[in-house]
Amino acid sequence: ALKVNKTLRSLDLSGNKIGAEGAKALAIALRGNTTVTSFSLCDNGIGAEGAKSFIELLKWNTTIKELILRDNDIGDEGLLELSKGLKENRGVTLLNLELNKIKEGANAISEVLFVNTSLKTLLIGYNDIDNEGAQA
Repeated sequence: ALKVNKTLRSLDLSGNKIGAEGAKALAIALRGNTTVTSFSLCDNGIGAEGAKSFIELLKWNTTIKELILRDNDIGDEGLLELSKGLKENRGVTLLNLELNKIKEGANAISEVLFVNTSLKTLLIGYNDIDNEGAQA
């Protein structure tokens, strides 16, 4: 339904139990969607594997402006995967990655900031970023 829907603008599925498989299904469904501008998947336990599902979505979908993945245990591995898509994305202006157990992965996001020209707001608080990560 999300692939062909022409009216939905905001999709908030926060606080469910979607997990990695559900994240993969949603990423596929949203890849061709041209109306959803805000997508929130907070607190769904998608982990690194679920984050990986968003690589192609981020590469091809320019409609989504707000991507909120707060509190999903993405970790460094998941952020490295997300970064692959974010480097090519030209739509997302707000990205929320708070509470995702990110530490060294902060280096990956600094690489994204060098090449991504659309991202204006990055929320990455409440992680485990140390001094080295903060300097990235």
